[in-house]
Amino acid sequence: MKLQAMLIDDEIPILHNLKQVIPWEEMNVQVQLAKNGKEALNAIQAGMPDFILCDIRMPEMDGLTFVQEIRKRDIRCEILLITGYEQFEYAKIALQYGVRDYISKPINYEQLEKTVRELAERIRADKLEEHRKQREWSKVLDLANEKMMLDVLMGYSSIPAYYLRGVNDQEREMGYAIMLIAIDDYSQQSLAWNEKERKLWNFAVKNVLEETMREDGSSFAVIQTQEGEWCIVLPLDNETLPLPKNDMIRRAAQLQHSVQQNVKLTVSIGIHPGPIQQDQLAEAYKNIQWSLLVQPIKKPFIHYQAESLAEGRSSRSDKKPGELLMISAKDYIHRRLSSDFGIEEIAHHLGISTSYFSLLFKNYFGETFVEYVTKQRMELAKSYLLRSDKSVRQIGQQVGYLERRYFTKVFQKYTGITPSEYRERKTGRKARRG
Repeated sequence: MKLQAMLIDDEIPILHNLKQVIPWEEMNVQVQLAKNGKEALNAIQAGMPDFILCDIRMPEMDGLTFVQEIRKRDIRCEILLITGYEQFEYAKIALQYGVRDYISKPINYEQLEKTVRELAERIRADKLEEHRKQREWSKVLDLANEKMMLDVLMGYSSIPAYYLRGVNDQEREMGYAIMLIAIDDYSQQSLAWNEKERKLWNFAVKNVLEETMREDGSSFAVIQTQEGEWCIVLPLDNETLPLPKNDMIRRAAQLQHSVQQNVKLTVSIGIHPGPIQQDQLAEAYKNIQWSLLVQPIKKPFIHYQAESLAEGRSSRSDKKPGELLMISAKDYIHRRLSSDFGIEEIAHHLGISTSYFSLLFKNYFGETFVEYVTKQRMELAKSYLLRSDKSVRQIGQQVGYLERRYFTKVFQKYTGITPSEYRERKTGRKARRG
């Protein structure tokens, strides 16, 4: 990290010595010279130094007045003062203005070099810490912005437009386009992953989506709407209203290619070119999500939604409302088999009461919610017991049971034998302990 230093002294020989004797280049410090405080103040307007080495007694503007002036202007940089013995009282006053240290004349250049090196190291450490804090704060703002936009997409709330980072007033007025990206057959893909692996895969895909979108240089936000699914929100302006079909399809194809190339997963993408106003985002998201859910094609595809939101509502109404809800419920369940969830959570997600959900579920699937989820988890556990060497405890956790004893009890009730017995009978391998 290159630093900027300013040397100020009216005695030209001392000024040249300061520049030549101290190994500034080796310390990665660029040096600027000034003969008095007034000249230095003018130079600072063009570029702020990281630290200043300044004599006290100089014509036109002495060192003490110079220090007072830069503090008045809220110029923040480190200062080392060079002072003669008779100027010691001045140096003490200067320390009250945040001067880091003072060097007595005659100058001990070896000691001065040591002091400068220590100061440069401290400045670099402070800069790195400041950059770290800025990055952390930026992450906090990004997370807050993502949470607010997620609430809008889910229809939970609307947010003041000025909270949307990176979107100017004109863009907010023009509305948005969106792309919905879903990992193909995620509920089956994720069966082979434990919780940590699922988080890593989801993190990796989101990173790829963000990196690919950055290449276009336009404003965007990538919002994870659920496991294996992301919504990219694109603010529109006068030049991109709506986004051309070919441009949107090109971007979607780039995203598909990047994900497959970098994380070896395939994704399908739904597109709405806009303009979508903020209060329409939740409906647009649901329309595109529905298009991806009911798509019969079992390979990656791009769905371009050319119809209006009203037409989208009409096409969705071709199916009975209860059937739509249960298709969404099934997708929700299979994405969360490894998690602890219940009727209340899924009913809330669908926006209906628990009693109505239970009635719909029994009519549609022919069994209760608990029976269905238990069956899916047990069949998944049987598959893990045959295909993996993980312990019974680990497999139980992977299918949503934190306690081995309870998992064993449920498994035995479902199959008639314990998980260990099932593995041994089917594979001849004895179960691992734990």
